This record gives sequence, structure tokens and C-alpha cells, in this order.
Amino acid sequence: MGDSGNQQVILKAAAYNIRGVMQLETNKLAEAKADFTEALKIQSDFVLAQNNLQLTEKKMKPASSGASSKTSSQK
Repeated sequence: MGDSGNQQVILKAAAYNIRGVMQLETNKLAEAKADFTEALKIQSDFVLAQNNLQLTEKKMKPASSGASSKTSSQK
């Protein structure tokens, strides 16, 4: 049995993952996260759903790239 990168998954978990991808593509991040989470409730070792959930959570984090780092030396 060779590792071709394929994983057998439960059909319902795959359906939630696909719906999550569609939500992610339309920037509906909360909905995408919910779908990936549901896929993982059905099959916790679903690697693709795990990766998609991590990607979604990264996109949900506010970009705090120093925009609020103002100095208080203005007098």
C-alpha cells in the first residue's frame, strides 16, 4: 500500500469540507470555520479539513501589523 496522498473519508465529512471551501472562496469565514469544524466532528483525522480550518482561522485573525503602535511623544 503506497502513500499517494489520498485519505479515505466519510462522505458526509467530505461534503462539509467542500461546502467550507466554497464558503472560504466567498470570504464567508465564520461559515467556513463552522463547516470545517463539523467535518472534523464527523472524522477527526480528516487532514484536509484540519488544514482548511487552520487556514480559515489565520484569515480570521485581525492584521495587527503595527498599525496601532503610535508613539506618545507628540506634545
